[in-house]
Amino acid sequence: MKELKEAALITATTLGAAVVAKIALPDETPVEKTVHVEKTPNERLMEAAIMGDIKAYEQALTDSGDINYQDPNTGKTVLMATIDNNSSIMEQGRACEIVKMSLATGNVDLTLKDSQGKTLKDYIKSTKSTLDNMASSYVTPQTYATGRAAESLSKDWESVLQTIEKMKPTAQAKKTNYHAFYQAMNLRK
Repeated sequence: MKELKEAALITATTLGAAVVAKIALPDETPVEKTVHVEKTPNERLMEAAIMGDIKAYEQALTDSGDINYQDPNTGKTVLMATIDNNSSIMEQGRACEIVKMSLATGNVDLTLKDSQGKTLKDYIKSTKSTLDNMASSYVTPQTYATGRAAESLSKDWESVLQTIEKMKPTAQAKKTNYHAFYQAMNLRK
């Protein structure tokens, strides 16, 4: 059997925790190989937050995911990425819920900045501004419900901003307070 180091990579696709790679060995037809790659707790936490999957987010935190983890390429924290990657009103509702639950732990480092110098508070303000614009522009009978949903979500983000204003920014990441996280989870039911 030929060693894979002689192979030429044609394509690689991520599929859950696996990478499916199409490779071409010298003088042979391309073949597909599946390699299982275990994601770190931080990668699982980031992925769950971006997807708005609250149960997977909770599990990743339980599995030692760091709520203050920053993407090495963008510098975005888990919560920044959650807000930035969820654009529909429904997705923003889940993102807001994840941010609220995370803030309830008392472990979110509010001083962290992404590679552009933006903080979590900046992301929330930007999202709230977008929602405010949507609420004021969706005024026809056909778009009224969307406008009201945007207005309601804007108020949710405003309450998050008020919570942040009351918190002391900390430059020190603490160990996750799971008790507070679970309390926040139960409050949302």
